[in-house]
Amino acid sequence: MGLFDNFNGRLPRGQQESSKAEQAKKDLEMVKKDWKALQWVREQTPEICLAAVQQDGEALRYVKKRTPEICLVAVQQNGWALQWVREQTFEICLAAVRRNSNAIKFIRDPEMQKKVEESLKQEQQVFAMSVF
Repeated sequence: MGLFDNFNGRLPRGQQESSKAEQAKKDLEMVKKDWKALQWVREQTPEICLAAVQQDGEALRYVKKRTPEICLVAVQQNGWALQWVREQTFEICLAAVRRNSNAIKFIRDPEMQKKVEESLKQEQQVFAMSVF
């Protein structure tokens, strides 16, 4: 009987779970060193994705499950990441444009774009009044 005769392509259940946890830990360390490694991570956890977008919001392009939290962190780090946000909320769009005013061109909904512009104008007026 050979070493792999009873091997059906899977590890025993307990070893699978610890193996997944070990792999997630390795993936997290890899992504912390270089966010671009996220594109090679099979089992993306929110923690791994957050580690990547905190380094560079552009990492959002490689995130498989783009939660509002992950998207917000990404655009706060890099406004240009808005182009990778599938579900653009007012909060996410405003944060992106605050970070980089040119990100406004990535807002897909014209009404949302107007709301963000109006909000920024109001903020500028309040700031101008508080300076004097």
